[in-house]
Amino acid sequence: MVKALIGAALLAALTGCGVLDNTLRPESTLQEKAARSIGTTPDSITIQNRVGGFASVHFYAKREKILYRCYYPALLVTSGDATCRNGGTGETP
Repeated sequence: MVKALIGAALLAALTGCGVLDNTLRPESTLQEKAARSIGTTPDSITIQNRVGGFASVHFYAKREKILYRCYYPALLVTSGDATCRNGGTGETP
C-alpha cells in the first residue's frame, strides 16, 4: 500500500513537467539548446510553436530557410540537451 502511494505521488510530481518547463523557460534558452544541436549561434535561430508535454518540450527552430524539429527532455527541475532534426524548408505545420 505504501509503495503504491509513493508511486502515485512520484507519478503526480512528474506529470506535466514539460508543460511547466515550457511555460517558465525563456525563448533564449531554447535558442541556445537548438544552436548547440544544429551547430550554429543562438542569434541565428528563431523559435516557433513551443509545446510542453508529459516529460518533454517540442518546438521548431528556424535557421535561414531551414526548419528543424527539436525536442528536449524535461523532468522535475532538470532538462536535457535538445535534439534537432532537419525538417526541410518551409513554414511550420
